[in-house]
Amino acid sequence: MPPEPGPILGLVPVPESHSLSHSQQPTEPREQYRLVFNAVRDGLESGNVGLFSRFLALQVQMDLRDGESGLFSAHQAYYLLESYLRTRRLANLRFSTIGESDVSPFATGGAGISYKGSREVVQVYVALSLAGDRWVISRINIY
Repeated sequence: MPPEPGPILGLVPVPESHSLSHSQQPTEPREQYRLVFNAVRDGLESGNVGLFSRFLALQVQMDLRDGESGLFSAHQAYYLLESYLRTRRLANLRFSTIGESDVSPFATGGAGISYKGSREVVQVYVALSLAGDRWVISRINIY
């Protein structure tokens, strides 16, 4: 079961062990969104959506290869990604391009995916938007 929406902007929080203390928070926008991209990479590779669930926006646009597509709430996105990653293994995800922007940063790169005994190469695209003073995941595509 995913964590309940948090009081700040309705974001989905993670357990305290994954939260950064105030003194550990990156101060530069680029450091902040790189932190999000790293959490997404780690979470997708390990199959642990909880590693980046605290960064899910209230609504997330998703397009998952051989899976769901559409606009989903943070809770729905959590469950859909969790289910998707339960049957698929992503490996060696590397964001080869990071669009550094103060308005709409994004990261895209390739990964290997194992599904039903076959291996393929997929592209992963993650876009962020600013919600208050935090970068949140507004789009995740795996295609």
